[in-house]
Amino acid sequence: MAMLMAHLLLGGCDKIGGMLGNGEIPKLAPGTPQPGGEVNPSLAAEVSRDADGVSFRRDLAYPGEISGRLRISRAHDRVRVVERSEIGTEKSVWSHTLETEVVFGKRPGRFQVTLEKAGRKLLPEQEEDAALPASSSELEGESLEFLLTDAGWGLAKGSGREFRKAIWADALAGEIPYLMVETGAHPRAQWFSSSRRWKPGDRVVLTGNSIKMIYTADVTGRIELVFEGEEAVGGHPCGVFALSGDLDVRGEVDFLGKTRDVEVSIGEGRIWASLLYPVLLREEYETVQSIKAGEGGGLETQLQGAIKVVKSRSWEPAPEG
Repeated sequence: MAMLMAHLLLGGCDKIGGMLGNGEIPKLAPGTPQPGGEVNPSLAAEVSRDADGVSFRRDLAYPGEISGRLRISRAHDRVRVVERSEIGTEKSVWSHTLETEVVFGKRPGRFQVTLEKAGRKLLPEQEEDAALPASSSELEGESLEFLLTDAGWGLAKGSGREFRKAIWADALAGEIPYLMVETGAHPRAQWFSSSRRWKPGDRVVLTGNSIKMIYTADVTGRIELVFEGEEAVGGHPCGVFALSGDLDVRGEVDFLGKTRDVEVSIGEGRIWASLLYPVLLREEYETVQSIKAGEGGGLETQLQGAIKVVKSRSWEPAPEG
């Protein structure tokens, strides 16, 4: 986490004196873009491609102002769940989808996040666009604003006055660099080399720190990527990789500030990686996971089984000028 913080400070997030705008997150259309369609002509001209293949650019400055949306869907298929608390142990089986959705805004020295959905439950018989049930968390619809100072990231004055928001803000405050990378507000510290040209069928194996190209938490394991070609996401040019592998993730943080340890086996997956910036615009994973969440003295939850994970991102840099 210390290395990530240093990377964040060097990557263009100036201190408060360099802030722009009035700090409000611009309104974004609901949902996130799907793969396919044409590449925006102005972005197509920026892609580095020749007869030897396409490469990932590393020379473009990451945008200092970005608005976006991250949607995370976790579809559980007969996942075994054990919940332990002071009053006893409860066992159950989950066969439903949990949806989390956050809207974020980044300006130099400023990061805002609004929790639009927090693990809302979608039952198997419901269509994906069906009306979801009532709020699953009292924090849904709430926003927090963080500012970068000499002491690191801290809550903006007046942003977390209510008790429940103050507890939420305290849980997130130490994880802002990680959450900015997860949303796409800040570039990933590990990324593809700009000197390599990719053609369909090319392979690479990720181990050690290079896995942080995919997982930004503390992680060990091995992932194999196979380049499939190019495809747009919301008009943005991307390189598409199929992937598989096994990971051990420690201290993964969600947008409620809760942490968990996860053992993940990815049988089949796919990512859409921007050809212009170190950001993933879409991730799809068919996994078997073993999850342990919670801390001593409170509710502890263990899950084990098949979970399909989809992460999709809207990613809109502010126009120049």
